[in-house]
Amino acid sequence: MVYLPGLDPIPTDTPAWASGYRLGTEPEQGSLVISQTLRNSTPPAGRAASIKGHPATITQQGSPGAPRSLTWSDGTYTFIVTTGGPPRLSDEELIHVAESLG
Repeated sequence: MVYLPGLDPIPTDTPAWASGYRLGTEPEQGSLVISQTLRNSTPPAGRAASIKGHPATITQQGSPGAPRSLTWSDGTYTFIVTTGGPPRLSDEELIHVAESLG
């Protein structure tokens, strides 16, 4: 099984990709991870959002400093944009990144 923040564990034979980025140049760097899986799933419980007309949720597990994820599905793929830090992206910045994905 593969574990991605903001999504139930997925079987290893499910087509998926992820790309990670560092935020900033300071010794303490935040992160941004964008992932996509070939599966339609219901976003987990969390703060409601909308990405390109699709229902989405923003979730955060654990303490206030824990990574936060934005999860949505377009009916074929499930997308997850996750930020950790500090510094990390705000909810509005997560939504902006998600809206900009092809």
